[in-house]
Amino acid sequence: MHVIKFHLPVEQNSVYVEDDFTFGLAPGNPAPGWGISLSNSTNAKTISTNTLESMGSAAVTNSVSLVHCYYNFGNQSPNVHCNFTKNAHYGFQFEDRNDSTVWGGNHMCNEYAGLALVNNGIIGQQGNSGLGSENYWEAGMPTPLCMPWQLAPGSNARYQTYADNSIVSLSPLYVFQAPGFAPNINGSNPPNTGYNGSTILAAAAHNTLLLDCSLTNSIMPNWRMNNSVTNLINQSEKSTDEEWVNIYPNPTNGDLTISCKDEAGSCDVKIYDLQGRIVYQEQVKAGLENNCQINNLPASIYLIEVKKENKTIRKKLIKTN
Repeated sequence: MHVIKFHLPVEQNSVYVEDDFTFGLAPGNPAPGWGISLSNSTNAKTISTNTLESMGSAAVTNSVSLVHCYYNFGNQSPNVHCNFTKNAHYGFQFEDRNDSTVWGGNHMCNEYAGLALVNNGIIGQQGNSGLGSENYWEAGMPTPLCMPWQLAPGSNARYQTYADNSIVSLSPLYVFQAPGFAPNINGSNPPNTGYNGSTILAAAAHNTLLLDCSLTNSIMPNWRMNNSVTNLINQSEKSTDEEWVNIYPNPTNGDLTISCKDEAGSCDVKIYDLQGRIVYQEQVKAGLENNCQINNLPASIYLIEVKKENKTIRKKLIKTN
C-alpha cells in the first residue's frame, strides 16, 4: 500500500491506496495501511486539500484508513481540513490523543466510517453552536466526486461517525443541519458505537467564510473555541512521579486525596464540569495528604485544577458511582 509519512505540511496531493497482500497477516488478508499517516508530530502540522481513495477489493478496503493521526497531543495536534476521502474502511482515523486537532471542511464518501476515534481517540471540540465544522458525509449519493461504493454491492457507510474504546463526549462535533450534511449516527454494537445526539450538535450557520479551502499555505480556522474545559481536560498532563501534586485515586467514587509534595503554604483546588462550571473548590495545606469528599458530584468526567503561586496542574478526573 502507498503510505506517506511526513515531517512537513501535506497539501494538494492525490493518493491512491491499492492492494498489498505481500505483507498481509495471513493468505488473503491484506496488510493494514494508510494513505497519509502522522504520528508523534510537532508544531501543529497541516493535512489539507488532499484527495485520497482506496482502490482494490472489498478485503483490502476493510484494512485501509486514508488519513491516520496517532498520538499528536497538545500543540502537536494537526490541522486536518479540506480533504476528500473515498471508498475506504475509515476516511479519517484518530488514535489516542490528538486533543487540539482542528478537523473541518472535509468531504467523505461511502466509507464504513468517515470519522473514527479508536484506542482512546480524541480530537477535541470541533466547531461551536454558532458555526459548524463544515464536514460533509455522503453514502451512495451519485455526486460528481462521490459515486456509490462498488467494492461491496449494496453496502454503504455503516456508522459514518464511529468510536471504539474512546469517549466521544471529549470530541463533540458541531454541524449545520442541512440535507445530506449531518452525519448518520445510527448503529450501536458495544464496545463499538456511533456518535449520538449529545456529541453531534447543531450549529446555527455554515462556516465557509471562515474556512478557506482555496489556501495553498493553510492557516488554522478561527472558529475553534479556545480554552474550553474539554480542551483543558484533553491537554492535561499525565501523572508522573516528578509532579509536585499527587491526586488519587482516579477514578474515584467520592474519596479523593490531594497532596502538594514538599511544599509549604497552601494550594488552591478547583473542580470543573464539562460546561466549565466550578462544582468544587477548597484550599488545602501543602506537605500533607488532604482528604476531599466529592461524593455529591454526579458520575462524570471533570477537570481538576491545583494552583500554588506560579505553578498550575490540570488533570482529567473521573468520578464513578
